[in-house]
Amino acid sequence: MPVCQNCNYTWSLGETLKRSFTLSPAMKCPNCNTNQFMTVKSRKRSAFLSFIVIFLITGFNIRYGPTAYTFLFFIVTLGILTITYPRFIKLSSTEEHMF
Repeated sequence: MPVCQNCNYTWSLGETLKRSFTLSPAMKCPNCNTNQFMTVKSRKRSAFLSFIVIFLITGFNIRYGPTAYTFLFFIVTLGILTITYPRFIKLSSTEEHMF
């Protein structure tokens, strides 16, 4: 789980998911209200994980067609992604640029 670099507060699963679905790159710490940013390594892992999930779902859909199995696979994959995603997030007090 992410840890605030300012106050060392460990975020919960719900807090992490709530703050990661915003358009702003800054994520406010629920404890001290300072802005925290995902590290470049975390953003790259997140993008790679999203690519893998999209690739798997597309491949499953091409192989088996639009069936109930594809929908079930999508729901299971989405659940696994939702549970594992916050564990990959590392925070920084300063915003790092990708390039």
